[in-house]
Amino acid sequence: MGNAIAFDTYAYVRKLRDAGLTEQQAAIQAEALVSLIEERLATKKDLAEIEAVLKQNIEKIRSDLQRDLEELDAKTAIRLNELDTQTQTRFKELDIKMETRFKELDTQAQIRSKELDIKMETRFKELDTQAQTRSKELDIKMETMFKELDTKAETRFKELDTQAQTRSKELDIKMETMFKELDTKAETRFKELDTQAQTRSKELDIKMETMFKELDTKAETRFKELDTQAQTRSKELDTKAETRFKELDTKSETRLKELELRMVIKMGGMILAGIGILFGLMRTWPLPVQFVPVPNQELRQTVPQILPGK
Repeated sequence: MGNAIAFDTYAYVRKLRDAGLTEQQAAIQAEALVSLIEERLATKKDLAEIEAVLKQNIEKIRSDLQRDLEELDAKTAIRLNELDTQTQTRFKELDIKMETRFKELDTQAQIRSKELDIKMETRFKELDTQAQTRSKELDIKMETMFKELDTKAETRFKELDTQAQTRSKELDIKMETMFKELDTKAETRFKELDTQAQTRSKELDIKMETMFKELDTKAETRFKELDTQAQTRSKELDTKAETRFKELDTKSETRLKELELRMVIKMGGMILAGIGILFGLMRTWPLPVQFVPVPNQELRQTVPQILPGK
């Protein structure tokens, strides 16, 4: 898994060993703990994959609901068209039959037309009443069917909507709980690493300050020795000529510059070694570490003065 949290197995083994376990037992426990962390601890990448899968599932549910609604609308429209077509066909058949019957009756009853006028009128009224009654019954049945379909569709939509909302809330609660647990673990680990880095920084500061003090002491002692030697040499050379004094003065200054250069080179080497140690620590703990600047050490150099002879 990417972005795994670093675990200091060496420090863990050392603590177990200090607690009384053997080296082998401590190493086995450290390996088991590392394997458990790598298997159980989720990363941001794992959470992103889970979130993507959840979004895909929610989108799929929405697509299925939309498809079911479209299919239900299509079936309802087809059924309405079929009922309309059947009703129109039935009316046309009735018209054709009635017209045919009227023509037959007209042909057969030309002689009895007067006698049958009253009967035909009555019959027409009855047929008209029956047709109207049949039409109203069909209208009532169709309206009832439409209401039942609307009620069923609305109930089904509400159930699906409720299920989707419940599932979404459960997923939100689980994801929020997982994020809180990860944040707590990460914050605890960062605090531990920060504490270790600060402790290590203070130890390095103390060591560097001690080294600089020792170098100051050695340099001051060496300069005093050189000063004493130069003064002794100056007294011995008082009897020599003024030209010799100038040559010795020039040589002493050259020698002091060389010593100063050597001390600067040594101090630079010590500083580079300290910087190397700090870079090593920064690679071990990849966290920003604030180092307390060590105050500049002033090296006091005593330049021997060669006095000319009296």
